[in-house]
Amino acid sequence: MRIFPIQIHMVHLTGEQLPIDDYSDTLQERSKRMRAARDALVRETGRDYGYDVSKWHQYLISSEASEDTRGEYTWSDLHKRFENWKPDSDWQLAVDEAERLALENPNCPRCGSFASLRKVAHGAPNAKEIMWLCDKCKKRIPISSSGSVKD
Repeated sequence: MRIFPIQIHMVHLTGEQLPIDDYSDTLQERSKRMRAARDALVRETGRDYGYDVSKWHQYLISSEASEDTRGEYTWSDLHKRFENWKPDSDWQLAVDEAERLALENPNCPRCGSFASLRKVAHGAPNAKEIMWLCDKCKKRIPISSSGSVKD
């Protein structure tokens, strides 16, 4: 059976795995899959419906989605599994963990790399400043007073 990336992202957004995935159903692995799926959906569509599977589904079947995206999403019957999808408590735990991980390793606002930022100390030994460092583009980014990424 052929499956398009947009369909894979939606399956992963529910926290589920596909037979082609390496099996790992820990909370942290589920939340990483869900976070990566959300990031991929946002990049592909330019929209952000968070982890709300129903809102993503409604958008992807609507005329608001590009014809290519809608066509790939609705190819085969896989999209129908999301029509009446309801989150459970395990899914909510995974969303909470994904949001915690997003604060711990955010995406780089400069190069857009997924989960590529890590905190580092920079500067003279007696005047170190904690900053974000992107593992991909190697840019240093100031941390806001709330601890998030400054653009």
